[in-house]
Amino acid sequence: SIIHLIGVIGSESFLKEGFDKYTIYGESSTLMGRSTGFLTSPGVLSFLAVFITVYSIVVYKLTSSKMALILFCLGLILGIYTGSRSFFVAIFSVLIIILFTLNYEKKGWLYKIYMISKYVVFLSMIIGVGIYFYSDLIAQTLSRFDEVDLIKSVYTRVDGTSGFYPNMYALINAPIFGPLEYSDKGPYSIYNGEKITVSNGMLSIFVSNGLILGSVYFSFYIRGFYLLWNSTRRRKENNELFVLDNALFYCYIGLTIVTITDALLGSLLMKLIIVYANTPRLRNYCKKI
Repeated sequence: SIIHLIGVIGSESFLKEGFDKYTIYGESSTLMGRSTGFLTSPGVLSFLAVFITVYSIVVYKLTSSKMALILFCLGLILGIYTGSRSFFVAIFSVLIIILFTLNYEKKGWLYKIYMISKYVVFLSMIIGVGIYFYSDLIAQTLSRFDEVDLIKSVYTRVDGTSGFYPNMYALINAPIFGPLEYSDKGPYSIYNGEKITVSNGMLSIFVSNGLILGSVYFSFYIRGFYLLWNSTRRRKENNELFVLDNALFYCYIGLTIVTITDALLGSLLMKLIIVYANTPRLRNYCKKI
């Protein structure tokens, strides 16, 4: 995360030859500034930023670790630089869920109101600093929530060049191994003789692997979520594995939100979380140690 942050902030320095701006959409003023860090797309960097931000805020809430708080700010900066709408939706949604669920001390509604107020003040300070130093960047990002831009993006991801329905029809034509093909510019499938990309993480699992292998992977994904949820429902324990399980459970939620508009459910990071989530015996054995 630190390496990627250096790459993003160093965009106008000697590092500018090491990475690229996301300019695939052309000369749009609201998209030219979307940073990819040293990665290939802002969606991947947004995925990483969501993981860092959610993981660190859960660790901070359970352990009061100042390092986790620093990483939380780092994740926010990375996410803002991506210009990704899914990042803000994921972070806002997960923070609300955390505030109302990750509380093992029953102190009544007044205590919850106090905790919510504390986080609101903290986030307001971060946003204020961000606006002061990066007002143009934040304004560009917020402009992407404009109604016209949102409608255009929804069409692209539902019926357009990254459409859900065209990929569904392409999958029907090649259900066993999936219709996905690969080129220098990335993966795509063919529908009505035109190249289309997959923007939905759930669907991408089946498009890239076929219905049989895709169903196996998807079942492990669902099972992992249940097992992590089950492990976090137990009484609070004073060990690192309990904190890890909680952090990865909320990351599961945040990363799933991002995969609604990005085909990252099969990414290496998500695979590692799914493998960990599906090994409860290993986790129980580590707790005994």
